[in-house]
Amino acid sequence: MNAKKTDTDILQKVKAHVRNGTYILREHAIERQKQRCIRLPDVLRILEHGRHENEKDVFDVKNQRWKHAIRGKTINGVDKGYCGFS
Repeated sequence: MNAKKTDTDILQKVKAHVRNGTYILREHAIERQKQRCIRLPDVLRILEHGRHENEKDVFDVKNQRWKHAIRGKTINGVDKGYCGFS
C-alpha cells in the first residue's frame, strides 16, 4: 500500500494544481457539482483555501492511490462540505 502523505504535503500539492490549472475534473466530480449546486470557481476556492479532513481519506485499492477530502467555504462564504481528490 502507498504511504499516506501529511496534511501539509497534500494541501501544498492541491494548491499548486489549482494555481497552475493542472487539475482534471473527472465525470464523478462534475456529477457531484450538479448534485450540490456548486460552481467550478467555488470548488477551486474550497480546494485552495479549505482544510484537509483526514478522517474522510480512503485508500482506493483498485487504482492504488489515496482519495482525500478538503472541507471549505464557497466564494460567498457558504460551507458546502467536502471536495474530494486523488
